[in-house]
Amino acid sequence: MSNQTSCCECSKTTATVAGVIGACLVVAALVYVMQKVTAPPAVAQVRVQERLKNLAEIRAANQEGLASYALLDAPHGTYRIPVETAVKMALEEWRDPAAGRSNLIQRVDKATVVIAPPKNPFD
Repeated sequence: MSNQTSCCECSKTTATVAGVIGACLVVAALVYVMQKVTAPPAVAQVRVQERLKNLAEIRAANQEGLASYALLDAPHGTYRIPVETAVKMALEEWRDPAAGRSNLIQRVDKATVVIAPPKNPFD
């Protein structure tokens, strides 16, 4: 009788192992199919060249803006200056921290406009 019991236990163990392996294979197959279904389409070479051209144009425009002088707002006296010049001017101005803070506060006060709240029509 012990031979039959051990044979049944062996069959149950074999069936369990086969079931677990089968479930793992099903999950692996589902993952593979989902990766294939949800993968984005490949970028065409034409699109790659277009993006590279756009990136080069943006970088050229940014470089021009960072390295050239320009009048941005004449009434307010706003100018664009190269970054290197701005850094040198800031370092020179902030050698005396008290004067630098004072000048900064004056520029902020000049640049900001305080808008009065509208009058209440019911007053």
